[in-house]
Amino acid sequence: MSVEDVYWIRTVGGPSPNDPRDGELHRFSGRLPERFDLEPWGEDDEAEVSADSARYVRSEQPPTVDDDGRTVWLYEYQAE
Repeated sequence: MSVEDVYWIRTVGGPSPNDPRDGELHRFSGRLPERFDLEPWGEDDEAEVSADSARYVRSEQPPTVDDDGRTVWLYEYQAE
Protein backbone atom coordinates (compact mmCIF):
# COMPACT_ATOMS: atom_id res chain seq x y z
CA MET A 1 0.00 0.00 0.00
CA SER A 2 1.39 3.40 -0.94
CA VAL A 3 1.14 6.61 1.04
CA GLU A 4 -1.49 7.85 -1.47
CA ASP A 5 -3.79 4.99 -0.43
CA VAL A 6 -4.01 6.16 3.21
CA TYR A 7 -6.40 8.92 4.32
CA TRP A 8 -6.95 10.55 7.70
CA ILE A 9 -10.50 11.59 8.55
CA ARG A 10 -11.76 13.66 11.51
CA THR A 11 -15.44 13.36 12.38
CA VAL A 12 -17.40 16.46 13.34
CA GLY A 13 -20.59 16.26 15.40
CA GLY A 14 -22.82 13.37 16.39
CA PRO A 15 -26.44 12.51 17.12
CA SER A 16 -26.31 13.93 20.66
CA PRO A 17 -24.29 16.46 22.70
CA ASN A 18 -20.94 15.10 23.93
CA ASP A 19 -21.15 12.18 21.48
CA PRO A 20 -17.89 10.19 21.68
CA ARG A 21 -17.60 10.14 17.86
CA ASP A 22 -17.28 13.94 17.66
CA GLY A 23 -13.65 14.80 16.89
CA GLU A 24 -12.36 11.23 16.43
CA LEU A 25 -9.47 10.71 14.02
CA HIS A 26 -9.72 7.67 11.72
CA ARG A 27 -7.34 6.12 9.23
CA PHE A 28 -8.88 4.88 5.97
CA SER A 29 -7.17 2.82 3.29
CA GLY A 30 -8.11 2.68 -0.36
CA ARG A 31 -10.46 5.15 -1.97
CA LEU A 32 -11.58 8.20 0.04
CA PRO A 33 -15.31 7.66 0.78
CA GLU A 34 -18.03 10.24 0.15
CA ARG A 35 -19.81 9.05 3.31
CA PHE A 36 -19.71 6.30 5.92
CA ASP A 37 -21.53 5.07 9.02
CA LEU A 38 -19.72 4.91 12.33
CA GLU A 39 -20.55 3.31 15.66
CA PRO A 40 -19.01 4.68 18.88
CA TRP A 41 -15.96 2.99 20.35
CA GLY A 42 -16.12 1.25 23.71
CA GLU A 43 -19.02 1.18 26.08
CA ASP A 44 -21.21 4.18 26.67
CA ASP A 45 -23.52 4.80 29.62
CA GLU A 46 -26.19 6.18 27.29
CA ALA A 47 -27.65 3.09 25.56
CA GLU A 48 -29.41 5.06 22.84
CA VAL A 49 -26.15 6.72 21.77
CA SER A 50 -24.10 3.53 21.69
CA ALA A 51 -26.83 1.61 19.84
CA ASP A 52 -27.12 4.14 17.00
CA SER A 53 -24.73 4.37 14.12
CA ALA A 54 -24.01 7.86 12.85
CA ARG A 55 -23.68 8.82 9.18
CA TYR A 56 -20.83 11.15 8.22
CA VAL A 57 -20.40 12.91 4.88
CA ARG A 58 -17.28 14.54 3.45
CA SER A 59 -17.16 18.26 4.16
CA GLU A 60 -16.92 20.76 1.33
CA GLN A 61 -14.03 22.38 3.22
CA PRO A 62 -10.56 21.55 1.93
CA PRO A 63 -8.48 19.16 4.03
CA THR A 64 -6.09 20.55 6.65
CA VAL A 65 -2.63 19.45 7.77
CA ASP A 66 -2.31 18.49 11.44
CA ASP A 67 0.71 18.93 13.73
CA ASP A 68 2.09 15.56 12.62
CA GLY A 69 2.05 16.60 8.94
CA ARG A 70 -0.94 14.40 8.03
CA THR A 71 -3.57 15.65 5.60
CA VAL A 72 -6.89 15.39 7.47
CA TRP A 73 -10.27 15.42 5.76
CA LEU A 74 -13.34 16.58 7.72
CA TYR A 75 -16.52 14.51 7.71
CA GLU A 76 -19.64 16.05 9.21
CA TYR A 77 -22.47 14.27 10.99
CA GLN A 78 -25.63 14.01 8.91
CA ALA A 79 -28.93 13.37 10.68
CA GLU A 80 -31.04 10.70 9.00
